[in-house]
Formats: sequence, C-alpha cells, structure tokens
Amino acid sequence: MRKTVLILVIVALVAWAAPAMSFQTQGNVPVSATVLGMCTISGGSIAFGNLTSAAHPVVVGVVTQPTINCTNGLSYTITDDAGANDIAGAPQMTDGSGNLIPYTFTYNAGPLVGSGVDETPMNLAAQVPANGAQSKPAGAYSDTIVFTITY
Repeated sequence: MRKTVLILVIVALVAWAAPAMSFQTQGNVPVSATVLGMCTISGGSIAFGNLTSAAHPVVVGVVTQPTINCTNGLSYTITDDAGANDIAGAPQMTDGSGNLIPYTFTYNAGPLVGSGVDETPMNLAAQVPANGAQSKPAGAYSDTIVFTITY
C-alpha cells in the first residue's frame, strides 16, 4: 500500500509541476473594400417670377444651384437635354396649351473633379430674352431640364 501511495504522490507532484498543455494556430483573414466612383445631383431651380405680356427687358432668373456630390478625385462632366420643350436647341417654357416662352441657360459643364462632399460647381444662370413673353396669354409656364453627369 505504501508503494501505491508513494506512486500516487509522485504522479500528483509531476502533474502539478508540469505545465498545462495548450495549442495555438493562426490564420489570416483578408479585409478589403472598394470605394465606388459615383456622383449624385439634387435640387436646384430657376424662377423667372412674374412676366408681363407687354414689351420687357431681359429677365434674369433667380437660380438655386443644384448640389453635386462626386467621389473624391473623380473627374466628371455635365451635359443637359435643353429642356422638355426644346425646339432646335432652344429651350422653351410651356403653359401646356401650346404657348411657349423661350429662355436660355448656361452652366459650368466641366471637366470638374469631385471632392466627396456636396458642392455647387455648376454656376447655373438663366434668362428670358427681351420681349420673350410679349403677347403670351396669362398662365403658369414651366419646363424641366435634365442634367447628366458623366464620369
């Protein structure tokens, strides 16, 4: 019995003194992302206010600049469709009954470079030519211009 106890004590001491066994392994986990080159355009308006059908000088529109946000460093240009009532490259506002009032607009088409934040780089301006509303019937006239950003 003494031998058994002594062997047990020795085994217990060896187990206590031996380091615990542990294992490790390592693995790589790739991390990646892609920043997409993209642009958005929003807002903006042109308002000519009240026009008269009498002779009048050039009327400059009150412009709220469209907001453009393009990826930082992305080159882009802007084009337009000359409005929904374009007649041979001349935009027109309509009252929906076939009556038209001509107008013109200009803007910075680029090339431009995005900064990644909202900007107003177009410098959009518009005007109704002198006497453009002369002899037109009363009513609300409007048009819509589609601007396209190419990048």
